[in-house]
Amino acid sequence: MSESTMKSWSNATLIDQKDLFEYIFEGGAWDYDNCLDISIYCIKPAPDSLDETAFVQFLSEKYPYFVMPEDEVEDHKYPYREAQRRADFDEDSRYDGKLGELVLFVLVDALLELPLVCHKLGQMQEPVQDQKGADALFYGIHEGTESLGVGEAKIYSNPDQGIDSALESTDRFHGAEGAAKTQHELTVARNNLSDNLDKDQVDRLLDVFSSRRTQYKHLHPIFLGYEANWLKEKQKECSGPDELESEIIDEIEDCGIQDDIKETLESDYSDLEKYELVFLMLPLEDVDRFREKLQEEIFPHAVRH
Repeated sequence: MSESTMKSWSNATLIDQKDLFEYIFEGGAWDYDNCLDISIYCIKPAPDSLDETAFVQFLSEKYPYFVMPEDEVEDHKYPYREAQRRADFDEDSRYDGKLGELVLFVLVDALLELPLVCHKLGQMQEPVQDQKGADALFYGIHEGTESLGVGEAKIYSNPDQGIDSALESTDRFHGAEGAAKTQHELTVARNNLSDNLDKDQVDRLLDVFSSRRTQYKHLHPIFLGYEANWLKEKQKECSGPDELESEIIDEIEDCGIQDDIKETLESDYSDLEKYELVFLMLPLEDVDRFREKLQEEIFPHAVRH
């Protein structure tokens, strides 16, 4: 493999990891031998509670970069308004998958340093249409290997349901119709590559996406936001942000959700054990409130309460 192929793709990413960690912190991480990585993050505390509003505002600021290439965002007089215009959305935030997709984009860009291949929402022709398939496509070097990241994003009240839904959606790319499904994603991406990519990267993707032979590792970044009832009690019990953060880390390390993921994978989706799965998880006090706040920040007055 050539040096140009193996060089970092992080120059095409947009979000500084240090900036992200102003708003979230890592509560626990598990790396299993069967290509399963699980990391759980949590919103950083303010002096009296989790600073959810600050994190929502940070995510909202990144929305135009999810919809459009960086140069287009910087050159547009009203990039935020243009991003709103291009994106479809549901009045009821509980059914708007793009909110989770935005979080997925931010986490994968900053934490895995894999750039977005194409701007899915920016390709929409009708504001009420929804493109089916992967929630986002990423490409780059992951753990020393050239990788295609086929991402999934889920926000669920029940974490067990969220885990199953995420694995079920991912499994569709490797079932009987998996090859055709993946090829469709690559064909769409190949014709709409992001301008954030440099010429060498574009040329590489055109070659990879056109080849009959697979030249990359399959990687599945999965964002799962889920309701954690214990967060409310921790905020009531703790006297300050340092104590709250420490208590959250202890709770995450003892919660056992990583075992639930591993058991569900092994028992119900064992074929996926051949591929790299990276869970990026975010416990939330109230998932409906989080979705409403994020959609209200992006689309003011659009949320149906």
